[in-house]
Amino acid sequence: MIKVIGIAVEEEDNPGCNNGNYPHFRMALNCDGRLEFYDGNTCRCHKGCSNTDRLPSEGQVFTNMNRLLAFMRS
Repeated sequence: MIKVIGIAVEEEDNPGCNNGNYPHFRMALNCDGRLEFYDGNTCRCHKGCSNTDRLPSEGQVFTNMNRLLAFMRS
């Protein structure tokens, strides 16, 4: 079981959904009692525009890492 504990998104000048300015994020995850981190890039709206990662909500739970990654890439 994987639970999203928190997400920190970098402040970016002129972040966009298709302008090439995609903020970096770091996500804290509780993976069966272990704290793990996942890093990536997202768009301004956090919905995964221009092949960036779609961000889940804090507190959202996934059955495994493959399900989390599938959500982020959908």
